[in-house]
Amino acid sequence: MSIRLHTPGPWTVDYSDDNLHIYAGDLLIGEVNGSTEHIEVRGLDAEATEANAWLIAAAPDLLAALERTLARVETLNLFTERGEEAKVAEQARAAIGKATGR
Repeated sequence: MSIRLHTPGPWTVDYSDDNLHIYAGDLLIGEVNGSTEHIEVRGLDAEATEANAWLIAAAPDLLAALERTLARVETLNLFTERGEEAKVAEQARAAIGKATGR
């Protein structure tokens, strides 16, 4: 299995017109047309475009896994209030918020 190199993040969403645009910095890497539910994925080259598509396809599974993992470690009280563990927990919460539009 080869390594797929997606376009590095952070990725952002722009709601400036009828379509949603996904950017990596100034680079437009995706466009979602809500009226037709059509998604166009782009990258710097064919390999990056394919890797971006695989990453987008995996996003629901990644989100579910992160939510379950965070809930489990919080239940077990594995994170402290300070230090690296707290930073990891906050990063996970921020990623979940970004993925869910919160």
